[in-house]
Amino acid sequence: MSLLRDGTRIFVDTSTSSRYGEAAFVLPATARAATLMYLAGRSARIIMDGGQPPLAGTNGVIYRRIKFGLFAAPVTFSAADVSGYRAFEAVLLNPGAVLQRREYVRVPTVLGISVFAMEAGKARSNFTTVAIDISQGGMRIRSRENVKVGQQLKISFLIDGSAVGLNSVVKSNFPDGTLGVEFVDVPPNVAKSICRLVYKTQVSQNPNLGRDLKNSKQGVEICQDLTDADDYWDIFSEGTLESIAVSTDYNEFNKIVFGSFGTAFSM
Repeated sequence: MSLLRDGTRIFVDTSTSSRYGEAAFVLPATARAATLMYLAGRSARIIMDGGQPPLAGTNGVIYRRIKFGLFAAPVTFSAADVSGYRAFEAVLLNPGAVLQRREYVRVPTVLGISVFAMEAGKARSNFTTVAIDISQGGMRIRSRENVKVGQQLKISFLIDGSAVGLNSVVKSNFPDGTLGVEFVDVPPNVAKSICRLVYKTQVSQNPNLGRDLKNSKQGVEICQDLTDADDYWDIFSEGTLESIAVSTDYNEFNKIVFGSFGTAFSM
């Protein structure tokens, strides 16, 4: 799992009560800094920055700050290291969840596009430019045109050699001359194509993506046929990274993280 790899900076909390409300992306005040030494299967070894490690047999949550939200995974703490280095073991109850600000995962790109400014269902002007990031829900594009927030657009570009045309609306006009554009009424087949494009872009930018946490002798197992497996694309289209649930819904986040205590999820 790329969000939990050797040497990752994390935070450990022994509180198991649901705490996250809407738009809350902060660590709990009781969380203590630590480092993930390694993760093998569901078993993690952690070393605290200071203080005593959690007592064996207690439950808790490990957190990681990420640029687009907050990652959390429920754990059961097990044997502590008697050597005095504040190291201990923990077992993940499920792969964890991300509470993120965006509805869809967004990735940087350089994608040539054609833009048509629409009025009463007809194109009144058009220009070519590039998208500098993209998600299943929209993109950010460069523009020298006089395009205002609320303007209806039709955007065309290629995905794997096939032309895609999407109705869109300008949601943001940034000082650097870029526009935040939201896709409107995306057909399911086109949404899946965009999803594939976003995923492939992520894989090219992050070699750790595509690892699937398995309860096996090898621990972390790489899915070799990931790019051809439609079920993985379906999972990703719902906003997930690897086996990790990604959501802007704080109720779902609470359910995955805090609702798991007493019921270990299958990994």
